[in-house]
Amino acid sequence: YKYPKTGIVIPERYNLKDMIMVFRVIYLLGIVYSYRKYFWKLILWSIKNNIKYMDKAIFYGIMMYQMHQTYLHIKQSVIDQNEVLRQTKMAV
Repeated sequence: YKYPKTGIVIPERYNLKDMIMVFRVIYLLGIVYSYRKYFWKLILWSIKNNIKYMDKAIFYGIMMYQMHQTYLHIKQSVIDQNEVLRQTKMAV
């Protein structure tokens, strides 16, 4: 979907706080995170196809990270609960 073309140009203003946040995301997701391959694929796809969607690509990268962390937390909670159930069955 392409936005309709208009003659009105709205300038985008970025400040230092925004730039620090972008560099932090790139460092954490693009260098430290174990699934960095998928983050870079998303970023490169955005650059190749439509650079206007770069902000959305970074946002979706952050969402991908948060979903994975939520999955790991739920998985660990289930493992812990199963261990507690095993211990209570052995005690009985």
